[in-house]
Amino acid sequence: MRRASLSSRATALLGVTTLLTAAGLASGALVGVAHAAAATSVTPSAVTNTSTAPTVLTVNGTGFNQALASVTLVPTVPGDQVAPINTTVDVPGSTSSALKVSATLTLAAPEPYDVVVTQGTETVTCAKCLTVVNPGRPTVTGVVADPAKADGFLIVSGTNFAKGARVLFVKQDGTADTGLTLTETTYPSATSLKGKYTALPEAAAGKHTLVVTNVDGQASKGGVDFYQPKITSVSPAALGQGAQQVPVTVHGEGIRSGASLSIQQSSSLVSDITVGTATAAANGLSITAPVSVSPDGTASARTITVRSPDGAFATKTAALTIKPGPAINDPATNPTVDAVTPSELGQNGTLVATVAGSGFSTDPAAKPTFTFDDAAITAVTQSVSADGTEAVVALTADPGATVGGHNLTVTNPDFGRYSTTGDGTPGLAPYPLTVNPAPQVSGISPASAAGGDTNKPVTLRGTGFATSGMEVDFGPGITTNSVTVTSSTAAIATITVALTAAPGARDVTVTNTSDRGRSTCTDCFGINSMSLTPTTGDNGDADRTISFAGAGSSSGQDLSTTTGVVLQMTGAPAYQPDIAGTELAPGASAASATFNLPNAAP
Repeated sequence: MRRASLSSRATALLGVTTLLTAAGLASGALVGVAHAAAATSVTPSAVTNTSTAPTVLTVNGTGFNQALASVTLVPTVPGDQVAPINTTVDVPGSTSSALKVSATLTLAAPEPYDVVVTQGTETVTCAKCLTVVNPGRPTVTGVVADPAKADGFLIVSGTNFAKGARVLFVKQDGTADTGLTLTETTYPSATSLKGKYTALPEAAAGKHTLVVTNVDGQASKGGVDFYQPKITSVSPAALGQGAQQVPVTVHGEGIRSGASLSIQQSSSLVSDITVGTATAAANGLSITAPVSVSPDGTASARTITVRSPDGAFATKTAALTIKPGPAINDPATNPTVDAVTPSELGQNGTLVATVAGSGFSTDPAAKPTFTFDDAAITAVTQSVSADGTEAVVALTADPGATVGGHNLTVTNPDFGRYSTTGDGTPGLAPYPLTVNPAPQVSGISPASAAGGDTNKPVTLRGTGFATSGMEVDFGPGITTNSVTVTSSTAAIATITVALTAAPGARDVTVTNTSDRGRSTCTDCFGINSMSLTPTTGDNGDADRTISFAGAGSSSGQDLSTTTGVVLQMTGAPAYQPDIAGTELAPGASAASATFNLPNAAP
């Protein structure tokens, strides 16, 4: 007991605290004694930052307690923002005068480091006792966008990159572009560094050189070319909902071949814009891509981004505006409405129709256009109501227009577009317009008439005759008094033929009244021709005989009657035959009549 008491007193006099474990008290062993520590040097004093294995260092000094000591390597270059490097103390391999530690120095910033030893509340420092060096100047071989990251992250490849290296974007005049930065830098290896790329509005457009500078001041020479794009305008600046494959051109500078174009979607969950493959102009001043907007896309302003192949990008907010698109009252989705009135059009027919819907452009100088799924059906917009809900459209179907139902598309000047969705399902998805076959004439009986025929009945045979009504046109000099359609294959027309009607073959055109479908039967009808002999006479001629040669009257009229042939001379009254003439039977080739010509004008 006395020896222990003396020992404790001696220890206290020496100012040294003895640390005893329970086992030590039992055995009388001394576990460790802590003295005032000092760190004087590090072996080796210089190491490289290229080894992937931990680097072993020895911190030399006095008073180390290897069981309590921790060692930290602290960079000394001001403002480099390089974090301190922690080490692992090899307790069994250390002594009170030499702490053996290991540290991972791969890509450590090449600069002097303070070696800091901490033992409990005691800290000692060996100032700049360790220097990390880079074995060579960094080189830059490439730069690409980081595929694992969102927009704005780059991967720079090369050699001899050290932790803490900086990336500069050097303009063609040799100065650094302060509008371009790479931050949040990480260093996966000596051959790769990654960072967040930011392009401020003041960044210069066009070619830059990317330079990497390590903390020790060594910088890459030459580097790689880096093209920063810039957006100045977009054309068109607005698209309507439903726009399809509209070429959108982004104008600017520094737009490199192989660049891409993207447009902000309505949200992260909804993609309402599709951008096709973009093509950059050879002069670097524009890039164009086909753009489509879904019919239910959100009407809002969108940001456009142009990305170079090297990862550089430029954005322009509110560069493209999506506007509400037009719509047609689609009977396929609402059978109670009519899209087109009238809704039937015959082949080779033209009529004026009303298209009902909403959102039609009301600008008189920029009317909406209407197209059908058959190019043989054309539409010309004549007017639009002030509220944009009705358009008056002239419709024409070519003779070869496909018979049956057709869908309709409206396109506003901003390319906003809507198409009906009829599929012909009866009562469920009707088409907005139906094209009917044109009426066709296959034969007419009788096939001819003579000048002067009045209310002459003519029977037409064919197909596609509308029982609701049909118009028949025999050409100049023939008046169609009435048309009675008895069936889809037969109709009776009554005609009156003028005495002055030109003889010869005639085309006959038939038109269905309801859908304006029409066709022409070529040379289907004729006006019989006659010639007179003689063709001159003297005033006062009495009992003048005039011969009529030709096909004659198809009705077999008696020339001696007042309903027969009339001699008409210009500027003179008509003279009836005063002597019975020869009856001119159908098909007869000649006849004659006698006239008196008193006081006839020359």
